[in-house]
Amino acid sequence: MVEIGPAPVNRAEAEALVLAAELAVSQAKELGRDRVCRFDNVYWGEAGEDPYKLHRFLKDGSLSTIQALAAAVDAKDSYTQGHSARVSQLAADLAAFMGLPDSEVETIRIAGTLHDVGKIGVPDAILSKVGRLTDIERDIMETHPVLGEVIVRKAPQLTAMLPGVRSHHERWDGRGYPDGLPAEQIPLMARIIAIADTFDAITSSRPYRDALPEAAALEEIARHAGRQFDPELVQMFLVMMSARVPNALPAFVPVPASR
Repeated sequence: MVEIGPAPVNRAEAEALVLAAELAVSQAKELGRDRVCRFDNVYWGEAGEDPYKLHRFLKDGSLSTIQALAAAVDAKDSYTQGHSARVSQLAADLAAFMGLPDSEVETIRIAGTLHDVGKIGVPDAILSKVGRLTDIERDIMETHPVLGEVIVRKAPQLTAMLPGVRSHHERWDGRGYPDGLPAEQIPLMARIIAIADTFDAITSSRPYRDALPEAAALEEIARHAGRQFDPELVQMFLVMMSARVPNALPAFVPVPASR
């Protein structure tokens, strides 16, 4: 069951209502169990502006508007200011360090900028909650990759970025979400973004903890190589970051013989 909550401005715009309905349907489908989903939490722009401008905004698709969209999403939670830009840059740096073509590096850069756009559909109270999320709250939070895919799919010029948006929370061991993809079934750009996303999350303050040092973040990522992260990509990331974080390179991460 789907409800579209009241919007303060331009409620009757057909395209806006269609997008809001699609996002609510997608969230309800992900949550299951006959959930009722409202979609009145979309935020865009300064106070008083139409929160359903998102559908028009994505029609542009220029890098500047993509960056502005990411900033609007980050602004929903004061603790994530600049997160999308940092993940975008770090993911692009890793892609370049791996020797990927410039066109792929740029695609990964934009996908990194957009990776959390689906959080526009997650209530602020969940995004900024101090303390452990309840099971229901975690379920809602974990709908954001699918919501992001719905949003980005509205902009045909951004189609190449969809795998990074949908799959950046998949895990190498197949225990991630939303699809439970294992190992190399996870798109490469999503595996790259996952490492950059985690590094920035660990080194940024959150409502429930202070930021940890970069060296500690590298150690944590190394510890989860082969479980949460692609072990080969982790090794490349550690080598790349050794030039940025002196004396903090963790021990070599062995790559399983099967690969």
